[in-house]
Amino acid sequence: MQYYTTVCSVIDLSDENITNRSYTYCIKSYHSDRTLYLKNTPAGVTRLSSPSKLSVKKPRKQAPAIALKPSLREARKAFTRKQICDAARGLFFEQGYHQTTIDQIATVCGTYRATIYAYFPDKEEILAAIADEHAAAIKEVIARFPSPSPTRAQIDLWVHEIAAFSSREQIPSIVLTDLGNTFDAPKPMHRLGLVVMEAFAERSPAFRRGLVPGPDQKLAFARAGMVLRELGWFCLRSSKPSEADNREVLLTVVAEAFESLIEKQG
Repeated sequence: MQYYTTVCSVIDLSDENITNRSYTYCIKSYHSDRTLYLKNTPAGVTRLSSPSKLSVKKPRKQAPAIALKPSLREARKAFTRKQICDAARGLFFEQGYHQTTIDQIATVCGTYRATIYAYFPDKEEILAAIADEHAAAIKEVIARFPSPSPTRAQIDLWVHEIAAFSSREQIPSIVLTDLGNTFDAPKPMHRLGLVVMEAFAERSPAFRRGLVPGPDQKLAFARAGMVLRELGWFCLRSSKPSEADNREVLLTVVAEAFESLIEKQG
């Protein structure tokens, strides 16, 4: 008995003698009275000896995609990027954002300025990465702000908490002092400032009024921004050993600013 192999394109599916039976075609032979049983496969159409040998294989299920572990090269890139951010954060915290140079960051990292630029196009992008890194943690501290009508003692405790947090995490001074600055602050601070304002708005009506459209929105936003800047300066100065004697005075100033804002707009 002979077996024949052909390709799918030679089969005329409009022929009334052809019926589709689960990917198997039954074709009436034009050369004899016998019926040819052909099976459609990716390689073409293959003749089978009898109907009993017809079989239809179900399509194989594709294996689920497996998340590949990061390569050694990617791990090294992530490590270098973090090393750059850590060095920059320390410098920004100690001497300020504007006073820090790319060369200084490279020196602390023990690398070249070209390496820094391979990961970040400029210093502002490094600041953006640091701000994004701290955004979630800052929001967690703000979520513990006493609301909606805190007492002076509650405000004092919370201000001490955020000051300790900023010192422990070495949050750069510009991240603190430009929290409420939407005028001349770097773009990363604009984004972080709005994140902080929204977090405070969830806790206090006084901050919420600065985000809700209305005739007093601009005034409310400006007042809230001033309080945030006072808070930032307090956190920055209270972390300096030289300001230890002024810590309580600074605390009084920022606590009074919060109290005044809440009383006027709360």
